[in-house]
Amino acid sequence: MEKNNKVRIGLFGIGLDTYWDQFGGLLDNLRKYQSQIREKIESFGAEVFDAGMVDNPVKANDAAAFLKTADVEIVFLYISTYALSSTVLPVAQKLKVPIILLNLQPVAQMDYDKFNSLGDRGKMTGLWLEHCQACSVPEIAQSAAFGTHFEILEMCELARIRETITNEQLEVKTTEFHSTFEVSGECENEEIDRAAKTSVALDILVNKHNLGSLAYYYEGQPGNEYENIVTSVIAGNTLLTGKNIPVAGECEVKNAHAMKIMAEFDAGGSFSEFYLMDFTDDVVYLGHDGPAHFAISEGKVKLVPLPVYHGKPGKGLSIQMTVKNGPVTLLSVVEGKDGVFLLTAEGESVPGPTLQIGNTNSRYRFSIGIKEFTDRWSKQGPAHHCAIGVGHIAGKIEKLGQILGLKVVKIG
Repeated sequence: MEKNNKVRIGLFGIGLDTYWDQFGGLLDNLRKYQSQIREKIESFGAEVFDAGMVDNPVKANDAAAFLKTADVEIVFLYISTYALSSTVLPVAQKLKVPIILLNLQPVAQMDYDKFNSLGDRGKMTGLWLEHCQACSVPEIAQSAAFGTHFEILEMCELARIRETITNEQLEVKTTEFHSTFEVSGECENEEIDRAAKTSVALDILVNKHNLGSLAYYYEGQPGNEYENIVTSVIAGNTLLTGKNIPVAGECEVKNAHAMKIMAEFDAGGSFSEFYLMDFTDDVVYLGHDGPAHFAISEGKVKLVPLPVYHGKPGKGLSIQMTVKNGPVTLLSVVEGKDGVFLLTAEGESVPGPTLQIGNTNSRYRFSIGIKEFTDRWSKQGPAHHCAIGVGHIAGKIEKLGQILGLKVVKIG
């Protein structure tokens, strides 16, 4: 059989699915332009594999799989109108072939008088969007470090979900609380129900948006509905984190990344910050008021009430735990002056007294001593949070850095 020597070229267009119901005919016109591009490429003798219009991240994954199977050598990306970079990343990450951005307008110049005489601003906006290719070109410059797709979620959505929770759902969640946590007798039933209701809502939110991790923060005004939610999230966030859907408080997105890396290495990844230094025992305490990774707890995690959340509004339930005694690894995602890098250290979680303040906190020892460790760690300029996992996995993190093209700095 004669070998097919045609160049195998991939093609896909990107747009925003929200537009299609708002502006009738827009999608059909954009698809027509994409067909014209395909025909033009084919006219040069190439074999074109057209993945169609990609207008959300799910379709981006489908397009990536299609073009990967087609074994294309190069991809042309038609920016048909405004679109999100998240519609491009899955394709770029999976294919690892050159991608040419086509910033092509249907015409060199709009007929402004004709356009402005339409008299219908809805139709005019739809027509403008047919010519809005250059808008998102800068955004398509790739997310260099992790290729993360972000969903910006609102408290009002979580509040709306929370209003739909049934008694049966609450009963199941309360049972999960008692099976996973050691629930203190100090916890009032009202607080347990409040936390359980929020936990169910969080589960639904995570499933709805297919979230792999979450970072959150809310301050707001005292006594409002959202404060009722944010003061009851710790138990639910701990359950999610223990199921390898890490939740970082204080909207620490970089630490959500660090926690996720630890979770993917099956090392846990508990949300932590430096608490205090014990110079007599040469240990440093790290912990947080939640969430934690219950799978790496020394014993069962305790669910306890807090009369006040330090630095945050309200009061509610929190968790008390220490990380399993034995080898541990710390990881921080750092934004340095020359770009993002991974900061890591290996140490030991050691037994001894901990602070019974309704927080996670553990005692950690490092081979170089806590003075030298804290000095070296701090000079790298990380955020004050880090992720802690069990086992010594700095070697794996260094290999991950090589794959991602990120510098890895190991302390000690």
